[in-house]
Amino acid sequence: MILNRRLSKSGQKGLFLDCGSNIGQGFEFFREYYPNKYYDYVLFEPNPYCFEELFKKYADLTDSGVQLENLAVGINNRSIDFYGLEEEKGGIYSVGGTVLPEHNSKMYETPSSASLKVQSINFSEFLVDVLKKNAYTVVILKLDIEGGEYPVLDALRSEGLLFNFETIYVEFHSQYMRQDLASYYIDKEKDFLKYAKGIGVRVVKWI
Repeated sequence: MILNRRLSKSGQKGLFLDCGSNIGQGFEFFREYYPNKYYDYVLFEPNPYCFEELFKKYADLTDSGVQLENLAVGINNRSIDFYGLEEEKGGIYSVGGTVLPEHNSKMYETPSSASLKVQSINFSEFLVDVLKKNAYTVVILKLDIEGGEYPVLDALRSEGLLFNFETIYVEFHSQYMRQDLASYYIDKEKDFLKYAKGIGVRVVKWI
């Protein structure tokens, strides 16, 4: 990749922010294209069961620039409800775990009794802080946070932080919302993609 050659020549490193790591599927895929040799990684995963698996797999990489965070990516620093881990909906390692109650509401109700408490961070604040501490040449963002991408992207946009990213890989989740909510989120997606293109930020729809 051109980005990797650029980093190799400069001797600097890039940063890859993997938001919604689950048990490492995305990390395994992306590090083939963004090697840890050239990129530091931060893997965010709020589900404690998934995070335990991440730690087992990748704790030995923390000395080579892989940071593991048992945190939800959001817009506030606080404890929040995390839904979607009912056994019949995928179990404790479900890829559909979410902090957004209306996510998956097209398919089933999300009872508060089925939630657990996780810690969320203000992602914009995290980004500003990490970029102050490190002069990264390239920053890549992957967002697969089951509906939580909408407020996070809104905040990055309103705070003028989107320009920091060379590429954003994002899975949008409007298709999982109830019909009365889906059109609202579809419009938000279209508006964001148009805005990002206008400021020269590459956005790739992640599956």
